[in-house]
Amino acid sequence: MEISSEGASEARLGVEECLALLSTQAVGRLVYEQPDVQIRPMNYMVIGDEIVVRTEHAAPLPEYVAFEVDQIDPIDRQGWSVVVRGRARVVPVAEVDMAIRERLAPWAPGSMLWTIWIEIDRVSGRWVRSARTHVTFDERGYM
Repeated sequence: MEISSEGASEARLGVEECLALLSTQAVGRLVYEQPDVQIRPMNYMVIGDEIVVRTEHAAPLPEYVAFEVDQIDPIDRQGWSVVVRGRARVVPVAEVDMAIRERLAPWAPGSMLWTIWIEIDRVSGRWVRSARTHVTFDERGYM
């Protein structure tokens, strides 16, 4: 397969665009270092200027964490990625409003008795679209 990236485009997203895109998805990745880099996929929701996830453990987190959300379209070969950096705090789920608890029903098994609230401090994002200038298929029909 031969693919050229000539003609591909990339754009940085503004803060408002990033925040709007964050609200369109349900799963992101919590990223932190303790002691090694940890990347945990989690369902989440945006509440005001915070991202909230539920978790089974109240493990201590570093003061600042990152949270990444993306949407990829492999057919049209385009997608976006938003990265949030912010201060994290762990709150028992019993102290969280019932409406939030219900909307943030965990996907993974476990008791999920804790929430992590990430105060959005910095946000950045980018959108990328490939330009297919030359694509060759193999004999099986794969690109």
